[in-house]
Amino acid sequence: MASRPALGAADSAAIDGLRGLAALIVVASHASGMGLNLIPGLSLAGTGKYGVYLFFVISAFLLTNQWLQAPPGGPGTSGALGRYMVRRVFRIYPLYAVVLLVGWLLPRGLGVPMDGPAVWTHLTLREGREIYWSVPVEFKYYLAIPLVAWLLASRLSPGWKWLALIMSVLLSLWMFPPSLSPLNSIALGDYLPVFICGSATAWACRAGVFPASSAAGGAARFGPDLFLGVLMAATVPAVLQTLGAQAPLDLLHRQFLAWGVFWSLVLLCVLRGWLPAWAAALRWPPLQACGRWCFGIYLLHMPALHLAKRLPLPEFSHGWVGLAIALAVAAVAHLVIELPAMRWAGRITRRRA
Repeated sequence: MASRPALGAADSAAIDGLRGLAALIVVASHASGMGLNLIPGLSLAGTGKYGVYLFFVISAFLLTNQWLQAPPGGPGTSGALGRYMVRRVFRIYPLYAVVLLVGWLLPRGLGVPMDGPAVWTHLTLREGREIYWSVPVEFKYYLAIPLVAWLLASRLSPGWKWLALIMSVLLSLWMFPPSLSPLNSIALGDYLPVFICGSATAWACRAGVFPASSAAGGAARFGPDLFLGVLMAATVPAVLQTLGAQAPLDLLHRQFLAWGVFWSLVLLCVLRGWLPAWAAALRWPPLQACGRWCFGIYLLHMPALHLAKRLPLPEFSHGWVGLAIALAVAAVAHLVIELPAMRWAGRITRRRA
């Protein structure tokens, strides 16, 4: 199978938009959980996990795609691994450490109770209280990505590669039964099916496995866009409850493989032109900005929502004010902490190279 070129600017913009969408899903879910519905009359509580699983798929996709361009095993692999880890550490830890330390110093924390020992266990990826659970999970998969990329870039036939991926997922489901997964588990094994789907998507995309849309005109072209919208609405517990279904908030939280497949298909369809309306919406500059600030939005939206709830403003506006505060603080954090950290990582890795 012929290898496809690296992602273009339009693809990268759509992926940024997807990350922004994931961040907004998390914020909207937690806002509804606090009684601050962003959409009047519609609770989005219980959907935050869906956004996190989208983050997992995108991270696995992007980092696996990077390794597939220069797979492990060739000349300079040890140096590439070192540069990779430096960049991953500098991407996550500076803002994460600042948020943890500020949460420890403030009397009420930053939405998550924190003390000195808890700061250390979080920094060493041994604990993940409340919203912080996803950070150790994602960082652990960072360590596995070079190995996964080595398999996908090897000379094995595509059939053997698919078999290895499928067996990895089945082994994970057997060793970590989803029905027994604790809420907010920090064990990578629980979420491995989600990540493997993202990595497989990177390989399938580069190998040209998924066909591009023929871009036929007419209303039928937007049928998949409409179908995706209906399908996403059907995953909202409040919508299912309105339709008479027994739908607890955690109804779909442990459907790890289903979410990995779903978000991977969405990503592929966006990149290959099967969701033209969604792709256009995802390239909307404000949504792309949310994607660039997504880590800060994720870490800081809870204190922003708590602050907004206490402001003397009309009740219907509290959720949107909290979102605005989260976006503003995340934008500042991106400018002041994340970008300088990534520049430092770039200098360090260039010196090592």
